[in-house]
Amino acid sequence: MYNYSPVLSYRTKSDTVYRKELLDCFNMTEYSDEINKKMDILYNSVKEYYSEIIALIKQNNPFVALTTLDDKDSFMLLFSWEYFYENHQLLVEIYNKTDKIGEKKTILLEKIKSQNK
Repeated sequence: MYNYSPVLSYRTKSDTVYRKELLDCFNMTEYSDEINKKMDILYNSVKEYYSEIIALIKQNNPFVALTTLDDKDSFMLLFSWEYFYENHQLLVEIYNKTDKIGEKKTILLEKIKSQNK
């Protein structure tokens, strides 16, 4: 389902590398609706760790006057260029059940806050 092993480097490279690394993390070679299904499955397996993050995403949604995001849509936003790196690190820690989950979660929360100032 989700590939936790890639070491992401897109931020120092290009948008093309970002798209490739995103596909690599979902074990895909090209974009299709399948990525949305895989994100839904992943969300369902990790949602207990994401309640505070999802609430912050919803609170800071720049389109809040136009639309409301549900939890899964909010989770999908975490795979955007801005948040993918930190989100991937958190997912790796959750998968490995390490004691760094709280630290990585805090980093992602701070990133979300800093993007919306």
